[in-house]
Amino acid sequence: MNQKCNKLGHDQKPMEYFCLQQKQILWSCEKCQKESKQKLNFQSIKHFQSCIQDAKGIIIKETENERIEQMKFEFDTQVQKVKDLLEFYLSGIENQVNTQYAELSAIIQFVDNFNIKSLDSPNPDHFQYLQLVMDQSVAKKFDQLQMQINQLMQKILSISMDINEQVGFLSESIFLDQMKLLIKKFDLPLQFQKYIEELQIPKQYCLEQSHQAQFVFKEQIDGNTSYIGQQENDEFNGKGLLYLSNKGLAYYGAFMNGQFCYGISLNVNKKELLLGEFEFIDLFCYRIQNYGILLNSNCERYEGDFKDNLFDGYGQFHYQNGDLYKGQWKAGKRFGQGELINHEFGTIKGNFVDGQLNGKGELNCQTQKYFGDFKDNEMDGEGTLEDLVKKTKYVGSFKKGVKCGQGTLFFSDNRKIEGNFQNNEPCGQCVETTINKYFENLNKHEETTIEEGEYFNGLKCGQFNCQTTCNGQIMKKVKYYGSGELIFEDIIT
Repeated sequence: MNQKCNKLGHDQKPMEYFCLQQKQILWSCEKCQKESKQKLNFQSIKHFQSCIQDAKGIIIKETENERIEQMKFEFDTQVQKVKDLLEFYLSGIENQVNTQYAELSAIIQFVDNFNIKSLDSPNPDHFQYLQLVMDQSVAKKFDQLQMQINQLMQKILSISMDINEQVGFLSESIFLDQMKLLIKKFDLPLQFQKYIEELQIPKQYCLEQSHQAQFVFKEQIDGNTSYIGQQENDEFNGKGLLYLSNKGLAYYGAFMNGQFCYGISLNVNKKELLLGEFEFIDLFCYRIQNYGILLNSNCERYEGDFKDNLFDGYGQFHYQNGDLYKGQWKAGKRFGQGELINHEFGTIKGNFVDGQLNGKGELNCQTQKYFGDFKDNEMDGEGTLEDLVKKTKYVGSFKKGVKCGQGTLFFSDNRKIEGNFQNNEPCGQCVETTINKYFENLNKHEETTIEEGEYFNGLKCGQFNCQTTCNGQIMKKVKYYGSGELIFEDIIT
């Protein structure tokens, strides 16, 4: 650190920095350090950091592999210990039962072969006594054997229940792991995993304790099908997971008599999940029936009735944009009475045909209310529309969502326009009526003005015949408008 930089114009103070380059390390001053930084951009340091990261990744990977192998070895060791322990325990029980059975069999054989009359004692009472003793001995030995066998059976049943409970726990984790792998492999929504983890099978689809189902793992059943789960009499029976790789279908839940009857159907190609009751269609092919739930790749959710794998009956559909439809369905489309709710826009109620609102319906939102005819989700036909912002009400004809045809538009200032409408505006021959109520000299007066003429795009144009009636007096005028502005007026005498 006592060296100094000898370059012309550089700091002659003791050096405090050094340059890392792909050559011999040289001491330098601060200016040398900055020049080297700009020139080399510390490529050697970046290369060194990259090497460190690569080495770190290799170490982590090797460490993880070793850890996984160690965990696998420990698991296999524990499984073998459990197997050995069960085998030892069950063989001990078997030996005890066989010993007791052999003793009882020997006694029974002795009694059968023994003839009391062959004894030397001439006293008949002795014969009866010996017969009674032998009978009691056999009965006592039989009772002991029966008691011991009952105790051992209770132990075996207890062990069996514990094993079934543990197998159930392990199989459940296997099911979930397999379904998680499918979700990850095919990039399915994580919301699917929640439904899989929370699956509850109704009691009517659960096996009774009397069933002797075994847990099995079958691969390549017909080349593309695998099954993990319970089996009885060579049939899928109990809880299981059936996966058809060629069709991209997985059935997880309850199987009865070889058929999938309740649970979750996962279609990895359509990225679709179905939950509910299922019925048999073809070999390893099932469809949902009655009531169920559907989730799609957009996490849109339907809950309601199904028929032939389609929405049919009453159901609710939550759309991706937040809309909610509640009502009747037919063949997968909105059909019949229903209600479509948008939290920002409002609510539409009415009769739906092929997914669209048709016939009588009702619209209710923050800015307007409508009751009348609809066609393909638009106001079309006769109806009443209230504008809650402009405080107007229109009663008349609509076409493709706009006022079109004969109608009457009411205003909040006691004014109305009757006539022909086009594109939401008066257009053509119309009549405007204005009623003005006021008090004069403590007397109530009502003045009615009627103007009749041509409108164009909602504006008065040309000549209008005007008549004003007040307290029985009539005054007539002729008014001329240009683009809605009054140009002049003339009183008719």
